[in-house]
Parts: sequence; C-alpha cells; structure tokens
Amino acid sequence: MPSRRRAPFAAGVAAVVLAALAAVFDAARGDTGATPESSSLSAQNIRLHFPDAGTDRIFDFGADPGADAVRLGAPEIRPDARSAALAPLGQVGYGRTSIEALNRTQSAASIDVRAFAKHDGVEAATAHHDLPAGDSRAFDLMSLTAADAAGRYGVEIESSGTLAALARTRWASGAGVAYEAPLAAREIIVPLFVVNQAGQSSFLFAHGGDPDVTIDLAIHQPDSGAIGVSTQSTVGAHQVMEWDSANDSTLFGPQNLAPNAAGGFIGTARVSANRPVAVLSYVDVGGPATAALVGRGVADAARVQVLPSVRAHVDGGSLIAVANASGSRANVSATFVSMAGATVATARFLIDPRGAAYLDLSGAGRSPQAIAPLPPAGFAGSAIIESTQPVLAASLEDWRAGATVERLAAYNALGPRDLSRSWVVPVVKRATDFVSTRIVVHNPNPGTAVAHIVALAGGDEPAVDATRSLAPGASLQLDLGGETAFPIGTGRASVTADLPLAVVVYERRDDSRAYPIPPLTMVIDKEFNSEVMARAVLNQEGDDVRIVITQTEGDRNSFSAFVQAATCSLEDADAKHTLADVTGGRSTSLVKNIDLRSISDGQHAIRLKRGRWRQACGIIPELHGVEAADHSIVRALAAEPGPDALPTAGLPPTATAESTAAAPTSVTTAAATEAATAAAPTAASTSPATPATPADASRVWLPIARRGE
Repeated sequence: MPSRRRAPFAAGVAAVVLAALAAVFDAARGDTGATPESSSLSAQNIRLHFPDAGTDRIFDFGADPGADAVRLGAPEIRPDARSAALAPLGQVGYGRTSIEALNRTQSAASIDVRAFAKHDGVEAATAHHDLPAGDSRAFDLMSLTAADAAGRYGVEIESSGTLAALARTRWASGAGVAYEAPLAAREIIVPLFVVNQAGQSSFLFAHGGDPDVTIDLAIHQPDSGAIGVSTQSTVGAHQVMEWDSANDSTLFGPQNLAPNAAGGFIGTARVSANRPVAVLSYVDVGGPATAALVGRGVADAARVQVLPSVRAHVDGGSLIAVANASGSRANVSATFVSMAGATVATARFLIDPRGAAYLDLSGAGRSPQAIAPLPPAGFAGSAIIESTQPVLAASLEDWRAGATVERLAAYNALGPRDLSRSWVVPVVKRATDFVSTRIVVHNPNPGTAVAHIVALAGGDEPAVDATRSLAPGASLQLDLGGETAFPIGTGRASVTADLPLAVVVYERRDDSRAYPIPPLTMVIDKEFNSEVMARAVLNQEGDDVRIVITQTEGDRNSFSAFVQAATCSLEDADAKHTLADVTGGRSTSLVKNIDLRSISDGQHAIRLKRGRWRQACGIIPELHGVEAADHSIVRALAAEPGPDALPTAGLPPTATAESTAAAPTSVTTAAATEAATAAAPTAASTSPATPATPADASRVWLPIARRGE
C-alpha cells in the first residue's frame, strides 16, 4: 500500500500564514449548535470540509509563488510553473493541496479561518477576510505556511455567506485526487468501501470540529445490509479520526469481512455520530494511482442518481456503487446512455435495506452480484440510477496496462438537487503539470437543453466560447488538451444552460508535448557518524546535467564527489560520473551528454569521500513526468441548486408482495424476478425534505492539512 499511510504525522503545528487563506473562501451558513440532517446545495451548504489537505514541496512555484490567493486566469499563472518530479510510489508523504472556491452569494462574505493541530486540536493561527460576491478563487496551501516543510492541518472556517468548493491533491508519485467539499451530517454513507480488492483498499477520515464527538463506524455487507464490522471512537475537539483498511487487519481483516469479489471485500461504510461530522474516503493501490469519494448524508439520498461519465473498456472501466440509504428493499434500474443520448442497456436489480449493488463495467470481477445487462466493451456515456427508495451512488474508474492499475479516479453521483443551470470550474489546464482538463456536460432531462461553455485563459477574452444543444440523455465534452485556441497554461471555465445539467471535470494525463525536466533537489546524508551532510541540485541544461553540491553540516574539509551506479550500500561502488571536489562547502560540475532521467531512477547515488573513507551518500530520487501522472474526476462547482425532483423516463417497478418478502442473500437482477417488472410508479423525488438554513455564520472545516513530516 502507499507509504503515505505509514508516514508519521507531525506532533505539532508551526505558525501559519493565513492572511491569504482568508481571501479564498466564502463559507456556508449555519452552525448554531443545532444539527441539520442534510448537506445539499439547497440547504445553503451548511457545512463544507476538506478532510485531507496537505503541504509538501511537490511543485516548484519559482522565486515568487505569491502568498495571496490567485484569481484564475491572471498573469501570475505561468505555463509549467508547477511542473515537478513524479515517481511511481503511490501516496508518498503528505501531498500538496490546492483549493478552488466559488462565492455563491450576491454580496461579499465575511470569513474567519482557524487552523488546528490535527492530533491534539491546539489552535495554531486565525485570520479574517472578505470575499467579493460571485468571485471564484484558487490557492495553494503550501504558500500559506511559514516554511517549506510538509505538514497537515485541521482548519475550520466560519462565514456569513455560502460556498461551493473542491480540493485537489497531488503527491510526489504523481498520484492525484480531486473531491468536492464533504458536508457534515449525523449519518453518512460512503457507497464504496474496499479491503484489498484487486490490490485496492479504503482509507477513511472523519472530523467533527468542536466539541468532542462520538463516532460509530459500521461496514455493511452488500447482499443483506448486515453489519460486518462496527467500532466506536471518541474524537476530541478539532481532531480527526482515521480508519485504514489496508493496515488495520484486526478490524478489517477477513475474519470480519470475508472476501466477496476480486479476492477482497467490497461493501458500504456508514458513519453516525452524536453531532454532524464530515467524511472523506480514499481508494488507492500501491502504484501511482488513487481516488477520492466523499461521504454524503443519508438525507441527501435520492430516488434518482446521475453519473455523467462512465465507461466500459478492456483496459479498465467504471465500477458503479449504489447504496440503499433506506430501511426498505429498493427496486433499482441503471440505464446506460451513449454520448448521443441513445439507450444502450438497462439493468434492473433489487437492493436489501442498507445493502448495496456494484456494477463492474470493466469485467474485472469487482462485483459480488451478477447484474445484467451491462453495456458492451467500448461504451462511453452516462448512467441514470432510478430507485423506489432513496439511494446514493458513486463511480470508481480505472485505467490498466494488463493487470496493473496505472490510473484511478472516482466521483460521487449527483442527485436532482446537485444539478444546476450554472457551473463554474475555477481552474482548467492545458498541457500543464503533466495534465489537461476535460469537462463533461450531461443532460439528464427528458427535454433538449441548450448549454453555453466558456473557457478563459489569461484574462476576460474567451479562448473557447461554444453553444450546443443536448438531446435528452446526451453528453458533450470539452477536452482542452486538443483545443489549440486555449494556450498552454491555466485558466477558468463556466457552463450555463436553460435546464439543470450535470458537469464533471477530469484532469487527465497529458502527453501532447514534451515537458521540460525540472530541477531535482536531494539530500546527501551522513555515513559512519561523519556528521557531514549536503544538499545537491541536479538541473538539465541542454544535453548536459549541472550538479551543484552545497554542504549543510560538518567540518568544511575537502571531499571527493561522484555519481555511482548503485544505491548507498555498505560496499564501495565505482564512480560512473566523477564530480568536482567539494571545497569550502561547495562543488559545481557539468556532466556532459546525459539525460537527467537516466540517473534519476532510484538506482544511482551521489557519494562524498575523504581519502578512502566514506563521508556521506544520497540516492538520486526517481524522476518521471507525464507517464506517471494520475487522473482525477470531480464535480464542477454549482452556482445554484437544482430542482427537488428530476423527471426521467420512469422509475423501476414498484416492489410487489413477492419482491418485498424475505430478503435474498444477494442482490438479484430484476430480470430473474417477474415481480420486479410490474408497472412503474410516478416520477422520482428526493427523500426527506431539507431543513431550513440557520441564519447566522456557518463553519467550513479542513479536517486534515499538513506541515512537518
């Protein structure tokens, strides 16, 4: 599993420069101590959270990163300003997080930000700012810290306005995730929880802010809804609870969760608490691939769930999770629609109370149930989930080379209220940071929709400005990787329409051009108690590599230096490239006619010696580029909420007496049950009404942010 899970967390948090952070957010209305039971957009985004946000020097911003929040499209954003070394090692270290936020109110929002140490909840810093009405901003969490060290924070934000926001994190490995801010509730469902399934496992975070909160976690079997594992934890004020299915075999091992698909376990996670908490889940593997899903409140479950982008391919595909949020059996259908709006397949099945169904479009055997028909290999389009009971759905997508998962991404499905006629994407990219943006727009309505898509780069003049009609069920996509009118770099985009649409945003690995090789910084550590340490910077200069060594500790003697084709083992190795001696604490060498990547493979090292005696050695880190960049998927930011209900082609049949009898031992396809083909009920609507929004300031939490390894 990724070594990030085993990385030690900082015991405390150093001072934080938060003045810039306050310029970013327009938070949600309403925590008065009352406990709202819904977190939908129509509830004014009562609480927003970022349960995992890190600071690590993954990208190099150059000499002037800009401490303040950046307005997207401004000249400060430069092509490749953040390009960096990537290596296929999974979630290594703390990662580096950027936050994208949209002020959904018509007036400026007053914002207060407080940062807390993750494990002890000690307050580290506070800040205050006002965010203009309707503004969208993005910022880099690393630029807000006082030092370059990696770390994590717990952050709570109180505001007088409403906010739509998402987070993106990328690790040194190239692994990357994106997720919308998870909203707090007392009872939360994560539709997809896996334990060593095809090498993938889940990692959960839960945060409740202030005061202490008691949290119950239950893992439910998909076929019956029965609880396979349950545990209770009490979390102190401003602290975060974590569960790691990869490493906690006592709790999540096969003795409690017997394998049920692809060699591992798959089911749902339910988190309940005595006060609202926010939940985030990662699904990741031991390579440069990871994905994020947020837990959603039971009150946000709906009888319609929209998945704007799913695929069925031989090199990977979508794993669709559908969790029954109710205490009654659900008759469910999944209708797969092509990009043009043509129905390709409709699968019908039953889900027991609190159970789940999993539809594996990749054919990799990741589902415990045999659900059919599914779309054939080569399908790319959307899926509409319709149910007689409220459900929550999500999609996990992978890209494979043989049996190896190279990329992984996930997103939560949209219920009717999650749809919108106005969407904002604060950050889009073309061939930058090894990725390009793809925007997918889907029309789930029974009528034709007209969508207007605008992408701006570097100012207010659109680089892309298109109006398109979308037939019922149809989808369109804007792939900035192929839009030559959009210059290499970053910008922002918007989608507006006359009907509520679903919009998701991909960051996809980009190989449309050769990326510059960034400088590589490494540590040369002491050997045999020599007390000699140094830092080396390796930089590609044309066909040559310049290596600058600066001694950081130890006596300023003269040392020989060389690159060896070996790691820092106890045995001496021959010099592959002889470097200039370190004299007076410094050495500068130009190694002719080599590519930096040829020695940045984890199998070369720089060694310092004094005579025959080894003084210091450092392994040159692996350096990769676009080939290691992971994918991510996330919903765009909705500027306004969608309808309470979404008319579609019709729900699955109402359960008959036969289909509501004793619960089956597994989810059954409705095609095998004649009772499941009865007449369809009326149009779908979301389950319980959303409570009114409290009038006073709300809180937004970033339960995990980091500093210090």
